[in-house]
Amino acid sequence: MMEQEYDPLFSEAAMAEDTLARRRMERAERGRAQDGEGRPAGWSYTAIVGVQAVVCAVLIGLLLALYFAAPDIFAGVRDEYRAMQGRQITSMEASAWWEKVKDAMSHGVGEDLMEQNLEETGAGGADVPMADSLKLPGGNMSFAPVYVTARACLPVDGTISSPFGARVHPVTGEDGYHTGIDIAAKEGTRIAAAYYGTVSDISEDGVSGKYIVLDHGNGLKTFYCHCSEILAEKGAVVRAGETIAFVGATGQVTGPHLHFEVRLGGVRHDPSFVLSGMLDGI
Repeated sequence: MMEQEYDPLFSEAAMAEDTLARRRMERAERGRAQDGEGRPAGWSYTAIVGVQAVVCAVLIGLLLALYFAAPDIFAGVRDEYRAMQGRQITSMEASAWWEKVKDAMSHGVGEDLMEQNLEETGAGGADVPMADSLKLPGGNMSFAPVYVTARACLPVDGTISSPFGARVHPVTGEDGYHTGIDIAAKEGTRIAAAYYGTVSDISEDGVSGKYIVLDHGNGLKTFYCHCSEILAEKGAVVRAGETIAFVGATGQVTGPHLHFEVRLGGVRHDPSFVLSGMLDGI
């Protein structure tokens, strides 16, 4: 019997072919495992991308329809979105913003605010009319963030009954932009100065009721409206946290509360930025 001659080239080629086949089988097994765990059966990457493209097209179509059919509502949604972009938000705030967007798409900006019992929470004051507010910042309102190096003192301990921005006025029922925040509290609750400053104005009118204005320098002013009584005198220098007035229900209101405004260079900004974390809802 003749011995088979050993061919080193043939043996190495056979080993290489076996190794290549084994690696192909391992890759196929891994691919099948990923298909079973990574995405639903029957869905290809092309299908997933296609669904995402359709969703984006629908959203763009809705926005375009809103822009041409109801430009006022579109502007309100746009301003709310820009305001959210300028600050860090929690998941709860994002959820509340989305509810506002859905409400604007179906009913109109700010109607959800009327669901509150305004007799108990207290709200009101002067709004910038919707038509004028679309010219921001020409309407002396801005949704841009405002920050102050000094930490603010909470002007009154209460509940936010009406935030800054788009709303239906609780007294007149008209669409507009709220120029500050309403903090509902019991009548006679003390009102504290948010910062060190000078009393620049004390007055009263049919909308804001009795109000006091503090000048903090560098163009920063704070307004305190609907007071029942004002303690500080015009020209007086007050410390941060010092009592300057008491909560009331004077002017155009549904109940006792403080309408608090922050103005920088004459432009009204969202007071939530300087009172962040001090009250529920801001």
